[in-house]
Amino acid sequence: MDAKTSLIFHVKIKKPIKPAWNLKSIAIVVKNILYIKKRNNHHLKSSLIMIKVLIFIIIMGALVGFFWFDEIKIWVDENQQKAEEQLPDLINQGASTAQNWWETQGKDWADNLVANLTSQGKAQIDDWLQQQGLNEYGDQEGTMYTGGTPLFNESTGETIERYAYLLQKFPDLIQGLNLEQYLK
Repeated sequence: MDAKTSLIFHVKIKKPIKPAWNLKSIAIVVKNILYIKKRNNHHLKSSLIMIKVLIFIIIMGALVGFFWFDEIKIWVDENQQKAEEQLPDLINQGASTAQNWWETQGKDWADNLVANLTSQGKAQIDDWLQQQGLNEYGDQEGTMYTGGTPLFNESTGETIERYAYLLQKFPDLIQGLNLEQYLK
């Protein structure tokens, strides 16, 4: 037996084998092989049980689908129809909630943010508008406004600050330009 084979036996077998073969060393090898087979047989049995359970689940799923296909299809169709009926209401409710937040708290929040925004932060917004090819109000260049500006509401007589208007129009700018770092 060469050194490589001896090393393999030393690793796999509980007791080292002497290079000389005799009846005792052969008995130890057989004993160790049987021990390895017995140990692996336990893992094999648990794997076979898991495979049998998996096959049983697949067969049961197929049987349920085969025998109750119509009932399952009706249930899925009913729930899909309910979801399609309720989805527009949920979307409208979310949009309404966001709009209500802006009208009740958002304008004050934006006004407060703009009041504390440094000239560097305002310059960041202006640079972004220029990069996007937009005018000072965030619209296409050359856009004409009733009253000369979109900042004045003729029906209420209110005027909104330009940067607050821009943040209302582009709320992602706050995070996109990291405007919080430009607060006083």
